[in-house]
This record gives sequence, structure tokens and C-alpha cells, in this order.
Amino acid sequence: MKFIPIILLTIFLSACNKFGDNAKPSSGNTQSLEERVSSLEIDNLIGKLDKYAFLKIGSDGYAPIKFDLGVLTVKIKDVQPYANSSKVQLEIGNPLGATITGLKATIQWGSVNEKGDVVEELGSKQVTVDKNIVAGSWNTVSITLDATDPKKLGFIRIKDVTHTGIMLTRAR
Repeated sequence: MKFIPIILLTIFLSACNKFGDNAKPSSGNTQSLEERVSSLEIDNLIGKLDKYAFLKIGSDGYAPIKFDLGVLTVKIKDVQPYANSSKVQLEIGNPLGATITGLKATIQWGSVNEKGDVVEELGSKQVTVDKNIVAGSWNTVSITLDATDPKKLGFIRIKDVTHTGIMLTRAR
């Protein structure tokens, strides 16, 4: 039994010697492989971008966000001081034909500079929406951003949207 690993190692080494330099990729093949990997990484990153909604405070419009049922839309309706925090009202648009129950997401927030570039991440938390997100309508949801002065709040990012169920209307 002691000889089996030695025999296997000998077979492996002789196989490597048999192929010689042909077993090593040429620099052209390596470059091509690196380019393909880089391209796949970029495609993967772009594929994830639609799973984030990035909203700047004070801007109009909405951002779409993709999740397992389709696409929702999100916009900021209002931001108000709340104790030593900020209370944000989001409008969640549900263009789907199903009412969504148990909506969950990760909310991140922070500040931006004069150009609108992200300067600092101020917080992050998981939220669960208590009310149903009604089909075919805008739904107002209030979220408290802990220990954040509304004057410092520059953006909200929403990601990792999931749900626990849906409700459909019965056909008549």
C-alpha cells in the first residue's frame, strides 16, 4: 500500500514531461483568457446594477429595481427630521398584476458632495414593509434612518429586495 502514492506520483510526473511545453498556454492564449474573464466580470457587474435603486435626495423621478418577480419602481416622496434621525417616505410603484406581501430590502444611506458624488456611507439596515404593496399602484412606505440628520442625507440606495408572498384577484 505504501507504493501506490509513489506510483501515482511517478505516472503524473511522466505525463507532465510527455506534454512538455505544449501543456503550458502561450502568452497569446493567456491574454485571450484574461480578456474573456475581464469581459465576464464586467457583464456580471452590469447584470447586478439593475438590482439596486440609487436615489439622490431632492431629485425628481424614480429608479427601477429588479427582484425575483419582476421590476418595482422607487422614488423619494419626503424627508423629515425624526428625533435624532430622519424619516423618509418612499413611494414604491408596483407595475405588476400581483399585490406583494412581506416586502424586504436592504436600505443604505449617506452623504454626497456638491457634485452629487457619494462622500460617506452613514448607515445600512434591513427593512420589512408591514403593509402590502398593492398591484398597479404607488404605495407609500415610511422608513426611519437611525442617527442621521436630514441635512447630511444625500442619497438612499435600495438593494436585495425579496418578498414572502403575492396576492392575486380571482377571475370572475
